[in-house]
Amino acid sequence: SCAGLAVSEGYISYDEQTEAFEKAKTEYGSDAIKYSFYPGHSEHQLGLAVDFKIDGILNESFNKTIQAKWLKENAWRFGFVEIYTAEDEEKTGKAEKTWHYRYVGTETASSLHEKNMSFTEWSLSSEK
Repeated sequence: SCAGLAVSEGYISYDEQTEAFEKAKTEYGSDAIKYSFYPGHSEHQLGLAVDFKIDGILNESFNKTIQAKWLKENAWRFGFVEIYTAEDEEKTGKAEKTWHYRYVGTETASSLHEKNMSFTEWSLSSEK
């Protein structure tokens, strides 16, 4: 059910993040911050985030795949949580990124799963 799923991005350097943000500025103009991070502000630069991919599938179509469904149902078992959800877009200021997961550890991920709580809800709450 997760066949073909691979990590496309892990750690990203400051220079790579600068390049990604500049590309987003070219593509989205003043909305670039919804789609990319300022250099020095990316979870990828901290080494906490991974982006998943499936060969031949664009990020925008990722959420329609069985692999994305498998990730939503199982990533918490391995300590990963989806960060940028459609439901939390207003709170995070970031567009939904169904391929982007952050490592929070199995204890936190399990707790969030049991409470049916997003990482953003948890990070803004007093339940930490």
